[in-house]
Amino acid sequence: MQCGKIIAGNCEENFSYMSTFNMIENGIKRAVGIFGAASMAFTLLVGCGQDARPSAAVIQEISVDDVSVADAASVPDEASAAGMASAADDASEAETASIPEATSTAEPESEPESMDEEQTVEYGSIHEIPAGSTPDINPLKGLIAYAEDTSFPQSMEWFYIGVNEVETAEGEYDWTALEKRLEPIAKRGHQAVFRFYYDYPGEGSGVPQYLIDKYGLEMKPYNEPRRLGGAGLSPDYSNVYFRQSMQNFIAAFGKEYDGDPRIGFITEGLLGFWGEWHNWPFDEEDSEDGERWKIPAEVYAEVYDSFDSAFDVTALLVREPKKGVDNASFKTGYHDDSFAYETLSSDNGGNEWGFMQRLKDLKVQGAWESGCIGGEVYPSIQDRVFKDFSISFLGEHVQDWNKCVKETHATWLICDRIKRYQGKERENAINASKGLGYDLQVTRAFYSDTVGKDAPLSVTVEIKNNGVAPFYYDHRTWPVVIGVIKGNELVKSWETDWDLPKVRADQKAVMFRTTIDRHELDEGTCILCIKVKNPLENGCDFHFANKDELSDGWLSLGSFEVK
Repeated sequence: MQCGKIIAGNCEENFSYMSTFNMIENGIKRAVGIFGAASMAFTLLVGCGQDARPSAAVIQEISVDDVSVADAASVPDEASAAGMASAADDASEAETASIPEATSTAEPESEPESMDEEQTVEYGSIHEIPAGSTPDINPLKGLIAYAEDTSFPQSMEWFYIGVNEVETAEGEYDWTALEKRLEPIAKRGHQAVFRFYYDYPGEGSGVPQYLIDKYGLEMKPYNEPRRLGGAGLSPDYSNVYFRQSMQNFIAAFGKEYDGDPRIGFITEGLLGFWGEWHNWPFDEEDSEDGERWKIPAEVYAEVYDSFDSAFDVTALLVREPKKGVDNASFKTGYHDDSFAYETLSSDNGGNEWGFMQRLKDLKVQGAWESGCIGGEVYPSIQDRVFKDFSISFLGEHVQDWNKCVKETHATWLICDRIKRYQGKERENAINASKGLGYDLQVTRAFYSDTVGKDAPLSVTVEIKNNGVAPFYYDHRTWPVVIGVIKGNELVKSWETDWDLPKVRADQKAVMFRTTIDRHELDEGTCILCIKVKNPLENGCDFHFANKDELSDGWLSLGSFEVK
């Protein structure tokens, strides 16, 4: 159900805090990614009923000075379970109109929009919501480390796992090994990001043994301690039995774990070294026996398609788009495995094989609008990249951090070194982490200061996104909730069906509005509040970039009287 219309507004990006570096140390390529932000504003007309969903809404556009909002008429309580809508799709459905330019996140507008008497009755009084600073930690974004307890403010943790750890025999799956990784992370209040692999150099094979014993799967040996970190065995990815086994595994994986609240993101992995979708350096055009090491385009497409079919809720990422594959047709984001080292496109000071150049070459550079961008800070620069953003090191060139974040719209990045950062280096890393992904701020709320016991409660909430990427999950797993507090106790709350992915990273305010006919509140003073509910029971609270935050992630929108 579409519950609102987008309205336009402008907000200046201010992400400059790093410069380019020259580095000495070389390292092994691993996985890096990206994220971004968007600007949004919700409008809600909320009524009250204990733990009830608000009624669906019929939308009409009404003008309130320069701000377009959506008027909602009550209809029967038949909430539609709308699926995850991409920000790009919503853009085509939404109507736009101009609003005054947004102010700095540090200062709200000093004077509210003026309304005539009729409009004030319709929408209620304007309540400015004080802006605050960007939180140090928010769910599903920021710098993250390999799975382990750490004092660094992170909301997710990373790990790898071999397919043969869960596929114990042909068509038989024991998920115990995966559960042993997910549960400790969840107990720390974090969501997991992870990848299954068949081939991890230096760590042993992830191929189920039956594929070798029963179907004679060819395993190509290699030993590259300098460039790959060790020896290993690469399976023949073109083998028909292997391909069918892989598709069966993905289907079983999705059936068991799609929508699991303990999981933040899944990188599709499986193919190539570390599951990074390449067999470099052996699959290069000029390498000896290069064709034999190449992974066929149809195999990449099969993995894409299998994950698309198996996962409807959990967000997915792949290493990079591939030639000969209709990459844009699949619902996925991408992860940059060499962030701040081989990230930028050629036009932005990078090279022809850089992450963003590859996305541009295959016409998917806008994938971040609906699919998450993640990855890993290049391992060999993690010990110095946050020491001093102005330092130029001798030797290896490091790309400008701010440029990389801005071009990729990265949401999360692996950086295992955060476990050991101290002092200024830790402070710089926290600031860099805050600059990834979404950053939502409530700017204004519209509601009546006095509400009758038998009258509807009307609430309009305006929200913008000061970050570099959208929030990627919809109301099925991350619902926006409206609450009412009386005497320090939450007495009413309602989950809405508004989808946060509708908030685009274009720094334009968006408003949604809905109505509940009977609020059933007792007389007295009430505090109106809003939150985004983390589906993980003890997960990190979602924080708006506002002051006046209450406990458990609730943000106060001000008070009203019920008479």
